[in-house]
Amino acid sequence: MARFRSRRGMTFVELLVAMALSMILIYGMVAAFGRVGREASDGRARIEMANQLRNVINRLNQDLEGATAPVRNWNSPTSGAGYFEAIEGPRNMRTGLGAATQVQLFDDIDDVLMFTSRNDANPFRGRIVDYATGNVNYVTSPTAEVIWAATPITAPLGTDSDPRDFYIYRRAMLVLPSLNGANGFVHQAVGTLPQLMNVFNQFITGNDLSVRMSLQPDASGNYRLRIIANRMEDLAARENRFGHRLTVDPNGNALVDNSIREAFPHSIYVVSGVAPNFTYSYNPAFLRLFANTDAVLMSHVVAFDIKFYDPSSPGFASAAGSEMLTPADPGFYTSVDRTTLLGRGNFVDLGYAVTHGTVDVSHFSSYPHPKSGLRTLAAQVNVFTYDSWSNFYETNGQDEDRDGVTDEGADGIDVPTGTPGVGNGIDSFDEHETAPPYGSPPRGIKVTVRLYESDTRQIRQMSAMSDFIPE
Repeated sequence: MARFRSRRGMTFVELLVAMALSMILIYGMVAAFGRVGREASDGRARIEMANQLRNVINRLNQDLEGATAPVRNWNSPTSGAGYFEAIEGPRNMRTGLGAATQVQLFDDIDDVLMFTSRNDANPFRGRIVDYATGNVNYVTSPTAEVIWAATPITAPLGTDSDPRDFYIYRRAMLVLPSLNGANGFVHQAVGTLPQLMNVFNQFITGNDLSVRMSLQPDASGNYRLRIIANRMEDLAARENRFGHRLTVDPNGNALVDNSIREAFPHSIYVVSGVAPNFTYSYNPAFLRLFANTDAVLMSHVVAFDIKFYDPSSPGFASAAGSEMLTPADPGFYTSVDRTTLLGRGNFVDLGYAVTHGTVDVSHFSSYPHPKSGLRTLAAQVNVFTYDSWSNFYETNGQDEDRDGVTDEGADGIDVPTGTPGVGNGIDSFDEHETAPPYGSPPRGIKVTVRLYESDTRQIRQMSAMSDFIPE
């Protein structure tokens, strides 16, 4: 008779061990798949960020390559070369960005770059409203005013901790003087100053056209506004550029055409109570001028930083002596050995020595020239401006320096310097009513854009660069 051997089953302890090992294995597989998924997501985010940045930088490089104005001083306004202007805004990572946790994330975010550019291969395209019919037409022009800026949408910097609310804007305002028609203007209106400024701002919001305003008293006791399409020659005057025209002086008096010099130097910022048609520092009026959704190029921006190449700016040894620090390095202001100069020539912010209390002297380290009118702006609100500058203000029939003599720097007379019988020559610089904010032309420009992807917490940045050395 056959004998049956009993089979021994798993004990409860062995079952628990097996279950534990199975759970560990499953957990490891889930973690591995999760890691792979996160890496794939991070990889997609990196690719998307790189593509976005590359598109923006390529567009900016293309605009810079077509810059029409020689980046030097005293250009002739009749040459039709246009202009080149860059503004170092008051807020950056060393002058205050809100919460301390944001300091390492944000860099300069309120710089402004604006200049005339030409592109014959791919002309600028924009919309123009026909006010007679209300129709919107799209037209092209090889030349345009191009304005680049980054600004928050929902709240001023420091009150909103979410960096996704910052955007890169670019507006291309077409230079098409042919649209003025037989009457010499594109559009006109009669009303009070606030009404007319609303008309003007709505026009700029709805039209991609470089325009200036003519403002004159009307027989009705109001004012007549005429909106005129600019020529390239007109843009040598700062008051004719995008966002520069003021409408009232510090006392609230209307700045009609024959008194516009009262608003010199025609800044986009508020100075001494003067209210421009927009102010940049996160004023909603500024944002309205960028209301055209076509102007938004990229979101999640945490830096839009403009630097000029200054061949005379210093580079010092670090306190430890292990490396060279330049004005673009945060440690330059706190931990350098200023007795050990290692070299000169760096990309710098305008007015960097003033902003940070250092004593270094270079082409762009200090305040703008007093005669530019922009030194007061820098002293009041920490804003520094580079302008290619023309001699328009020396021959425009206005007394910009308010000394009772008009255009004495171009009258063919050698005005004495204060010493009897002593002058510096006919129409010498000391006779000029105005001066460029910075007397030395920059060698080049670097514009850095930094992007932050909040979901994956990734940061990526790229720079557009252009040299201004004459060929």
